[in-house]
Amino acid sequence: MNDKVKQESLTQRYQHLFVRSINLIVKPKKEWAAVLHEKNDSNAILSTFVLPYVFLATIITFVKYLVIYSNLEFGEAIKQSLAVFSSLFFTYIIGYQILIRALPGFLNEKISKSSLNRISASLIAYSSLCVFIYQVLILLMPDLSILAVILLYSIYLIWIGVSEFDNFKQKDFKVVVTIIISGIVLIMPFFLSKVIVQMSAGI
Repeated sequence: MNDKVKQESLTQRYQHLFVRSINLIVKPKKEWAAVLHEKNDSNAILSTFVLPYVFLATIITFVKYLVIYSNLEFGEAIKQSLAVFSSLFFTYIIGYQILIRALPGFLNEKISKSSLNRISASLIAYSSLCVFIYQVLILLMPDLSILAVILLYSIYLIWIGVSEFDNFKQKDFKVVVTIIISGIVLIMPFFLSKVIVQMSAGI
């Protein structure tokens, strides 16, 4: 009975992940409004949205390096997989920490610590959706350079999310926060990945 309940819960969780991802792409304004009114904490957002995508990209990387690059050592597949996992995971962690410290300075009204944590986690996690999708697709179709267009949509997605959070001292601050989040989710994972690969090259 417990196994059945747990399985149903897991199924519902991934259904929710799929629906949320589709809605953020197809009707971002409505979905962001729903996101910012939810009461999920940062750990729930991490476990139900961020980690499934991170694990998916990591597994695909591992399989790709074992199957396609079969001439490489097993350890190289591990290194590349860890680079993908670490870059995506730490982008969320670092981005979340940056935002909870930076965001209060742009706000018109002080919000509770729990609300700040939840909103910061939501803005970083859900703004990373296009990066997650890009990472997965580029691993499956590395020669399809047009996939980079997906990353441009991230900026629009971030802008919609920031605009839905209407508590800024000035309207211009929406642009500033959008730039900060865009820099985090679009630059940091690729930068971290390169650094991690270079650091592990001598191991």
